Amino acid sequence: MATLDRDGVTLWYEDEGTGGPPLLLSHGWMGNSRFMAPVADHFKATRRVVNLDRRGHGRSDKPEQDYTMAGFADDLAWLAGQIGLEPAVVVQHSTDQIALDLAMRYPDLVAGVVLIDSAGFAPAPLADNFRQLLDGVRSPAYREVLTRLSGQIVFSPYDDPACTAEILAEMLATPQHVIVSTWAEALAYDFAPAASACRVPVLRIGAVFPWDAERFRSHIPQLLTAEVVGTGHFPQIEVPGQVNAMIERFVDVVVAPRATAAVG
Repeated sequence: MATLDRDGVTLWYEDEGTGGPPLLLSHGWMGNSRFMAPVADHFKATRRVVNLDRRGHGRSDKPEQDYTMAGFADDLAWLAGQIGLEPAVVVQHSTDQIALDLAMRYPDLVAGVVLIDSAGFAPAPLADNFRQLLDGVRSPAYREVLTRLSGQIVFSPYDDPACTAEILAEMLATPQHVIVSTWAEALAYDFAPAASACRVPVLRIGAVFPWDAERFRSHIPQLLTAEVVGTGHFPQIEVPGQVNAMIERFVDVVVAPRATAAVG
């Protein structure tokens, strides 16, 4: 493990393995680096992998501030510069705004993007539920609200109960000010410009979240898609073999040849 200080905020990360293209792992809302550990553990034997707790999460500092999608992307870009990370495949769970914002504003840092059960361009019913959730997470009963929501749309009957209980406990350990600000900023983020600006290969690995495939592809025509079997919103934890195989094929066959051609 290692830490870096960015303007008084300590960011925790792991930097393991060698080889490229490297992977830069970014967890989702209320997550932490442990949620991406099965990906890191698989790939660190063959390539460089950087896995971090974003500010406000896990072992990183959690200051009282606005937690914006652009701010998270800025932290990723700053970290990449500090540790000399060459253009990486950004593997983003759920909160796809962060990865695409990074690709839009720091294109030289991103070789490809993997989105795991992302929620961008959510269909109208799901988008309405997301907006209604904001009042719930602002309330004193936010833990009960999130627990109920997780049982309805996050976890599936196929998930291991002990694993889901552990995931939920870690999610609920996130401070409320981080939960509220991150969710409000994610809802306010204009997803279309970032999606349209993305020029690198993109793989979306779907699980349980509905998504508007036609709208997504209209902005990212180079999009590749895949679907896992028998899991909820955390397939990288529940079925890591499926997820890692898809990422590996994407990096080896789609991203790496493109990166080699660009260098040549």
